[in-house]
Amino acid sequence: MKSPSPLAAATLTAVTIFVFAPTLGHGFINYDDGAYVTENTHVLDGLSWETISWAFSFSSTEATSNWHPLTWLSHMADVSLFGENPSRMHLVNLFLHLANVLLLYAALVKMTHKVWPSFFVAIVFAIHPLHVESVVWISERKDLLSTFFVLLAILSHLHFTIGNLIRWQVAAVVFFILSLMSKQMYVTLPFLLLLLDYWPLNRLETFTQAGILPQKSLRTLIIEKLPFFFVTVVFCVVAFSGQSHGGAVGSLEDYSIPQRSLNALTSYTGYIWQTLWPMNLAVFYPYPKELPWLPAMISLLILTTITLGVIELRTRHPYVMIGWFWYLGTLVPVIGLVQIGRQRMADRYMYFPMIGLLIAVVWLVLKWAKDQQSRHEILKIVGVVIVVGLAFLARNQSSYWKDSVTLFTHAAEVSESSLASTKLGYEQAQLGELDAARKLFLHALQLDPDYVSAHSSLGNTYLAQGEPQKAIRHFERAIKLDPSYAEAQYNLGITYSWRGDLEKSVKHYNLALKIDPNNANIHANLGTTYLMIKQDSEALVHLQKAIEIDPDLVEAHFALGNVLSSLKKNSDAIKHFEIVLKTRPNANEVHRELARLYTEEGNTQLATTHRELAEKDPAEEQP
Repeated sequence: MKSPSPLAAATLTAVTIFVFAPTLGHGFINYDDGAYVTENTHVLDGLSWETISWAFSFSSTEATSNWHPLTWLSHMADVSLFGENPSRMHLVNLFLHLANVLLLYAALVKMTHKVWPSFFVAIVFAIHPLHVESVVWISERKDLLSTFFVLLAILSHLHFTIGNLIRWQVAAVVFFILSLMSKQMYVTLPFLLLLLDYWPLNRLETFTQAGILPQKSLRTLIIEKLPFFFVTVVFCVVAFSGQSHGGAVGSLEDYSIPQRSLNALTSYTGYIWQTLWPMNLAVFYPYPKELPWLPAMISLLILTTITLGVIELRTRHPYVMIGWFWYLGTLVPVIGLVQIGRQRMADRYMYFPMIGLLIAVVWLVLKWAKDQQSRHEILKIVGVVIVVGLAFLARNQSSYWKDSVTLFTHAAEVSESSLASTKLGYEQAQLGELDAARKLFLHALQLDPDYVSAHSSLGNTYLAQGEPQKAIRHFERAIKLDPSYAEAQYNLGITYSWRGDLEKSVKHYNLALKIDPNNANIHANLGTTYLMIKQDSEALVHLQKAIEIDPDLVEAHFALGNVLSSLKKNSDAIKHFEIVLKTRPNANEVHRELARLYTEEGNTQLATTHRELAEKDPAEEQP
């Protein structure tokens, strides 16, 4: 039995690092990285019993509409080890991808006993531009983790088939569970294992020639996979519940069954084209309002023809059928029949399914070149050209991910979408370029008049430019489109507060809290508004809750200090004002309050100190 080549493994490692090493200088992206890391207080607290408990709880699905505790734990471990350091997080992603490349290579060699065809499949997997998204996007850690464990599950199952030792089968099931606890992508694994029984393991007694492993009936092989099928059923329920709970599953009203079917057909052929010609790749491909029938029917014809062809070739070229059904089957969970999110398709979905296409093509070409030296020489040259070309394309593709502006500028150029325009608008707004931001948000709404995030972002821009009535109109439109959109309710609360209509402000803050009860900013603003209308007891409850959720929320400490001061709890008020000064040392209003409180407490020395600090710099810094 052949074993993996150290030279091949070293080459895989070197080429993978060459392609992705520049990404270690990249930062976070304004697309899910907030939910997964930078704005997720559970993750930013690092590993603790409390955060681990949250990761395994079903309430964690509220953050990203997915139940994937191992993914959360990996991000928490990053923060515990490195802090909020994107460079180190990218490094972990790179190591995980490299581990997947080497595991794939080892699994293919172990199954097929072919070293160099396995190497070529692995190196294309390592550097294909379609896989850039999974590797360089910190939020897609779940892709890498789930693939890592599913490859370990396949390798463990291979050990079981060779030695029939039950401990290897137990290990395979455990790794399968760990994979699904990272992302529920590979629920089709038991079907894939049955395909591998047909080829290259040759374990099915009816259709294959005898190999080195004992052959068994199809019924026996299915019974052998029953633990995997049981796990699949359980996690299908978990996945659908998590996505539904998080509001990510599209309704039939939004995406009809005919629409989904047409999109699935065109996506299957679209992914094949992107594999062959990986150009103009984007972070987001918008779901069209209407899908034409003709491209879908052409796709159906192509898919049907290929399927019938590979079945016809199953005896002479079984690897073609196995590779094809590997591709079709592993894409099923994300092909859009159950529509998750707003995207039509996504590069990251091809991280594992592409392996099937590569196996089919590489082994077919190898058969073509068999026993003809001239063909082998041609293949070597073509193989080198393909690898070099893919390496530079992937390196270039990864450069678009260095920051949000670069990423979404590129996305808007190659696949104009409302999401790309909205994300670019947000970046412009952060830079204070409000006119440019407004144009981008308006453009996003031209592309998709029902895009909730664009309405909310445009409302924020109008509010910042002093046009609250226009802001209210867009916030209300966002709420009409998505009643569960807490951000729009929160923004309405801010807008009415800015206009001085505090009763409406309180109403919308409370509506936002019903949707998102653990949002520290909503509690803080609601508490501050209650303080303004002299409802100190209500203000106290919400401000304390805000600090419980986010102890570093300076605005909540300042408002709570004011509440406690009005309740004559001077020592408690002083404590919260002092916390504010740790991050805002020039907040004159806080110094003045502390001067007054220390005077009342009879501490003239500290009262004088804060009075002098308040008068030292007339420039007011808001707490």
